Amino acid sequence: GLGDLLSELGAAPIDTFTVASNARSASIPLPGYYGISRERLDASLAAKAVDAGAAFLPQTRVVDTEIRPDHRTIRAMHNDTRLELNARVVVAANGLGNALAQRSTHVAPASRIGAGIVLDDAPGEFRPSCIYMACGKGGYVGLSRVEDGGVDVAAAFDPSFVRNTAGLGPAAAAVFDAAGFPVWPGLTQGEWRGTPALTRSNTAVTAP
Repeated sequence: GLGDLLSELGAAPIDTFTVASNARSASIPLPGYYGISRERLDASLAAKAVDAGAAFLPQTRVVDTEIRPDHRTIRAMHNDTRLELNARVVVAANGLGNALAQRSTHVAPASRIGAGIVLDDAPGEFRPSCIYMACGKGGYVGLSRVEDGGVDVAAAFDPSFVRNTAGLGPAAAAVFDAAGFPVWPGLTQGEWRGTPALTRSNTAVTAP
């Protein structure tokens, strides 16, 4: 029942994917795609879930869990309030940090780290209806427009490459430049956000 959600949010239409490396590029048609910011999409999905009867509890941290004969008990802190929740099925979709399974998580030694930033604008060479991907030895960087005309830039880098280029912004600029894409001040001067290592696995991915 959420087929009209992207149009309601004003998502930016996408029709082309362009990938470049070593100053060479190729483009392929990409009809029927849209660009939208993660923040706007997540907030809208949460609101739709609440409308359908779900309880949405941001700022909630799971303290521990207990397996019982017919359900699992979750003990959590919601702001300063302690909660005890019972459910037959619990899905722990808690991202790279994975506080519930830290002891069973293996991080690959050669894993790349993620990074991202949303900027107000980009050079005119970047068409609004195209996703751009620059690939280089130290990582890759993607760029697309989102619903408010802003520019979403996301990347994955080798940690050593980030250190050698003196930061996430300069690393993105180096990959863009080597691929033949334009580089502008906002790319290096903006406030980038990084992630923990991306390539990881859990020794136990489920529990009864």
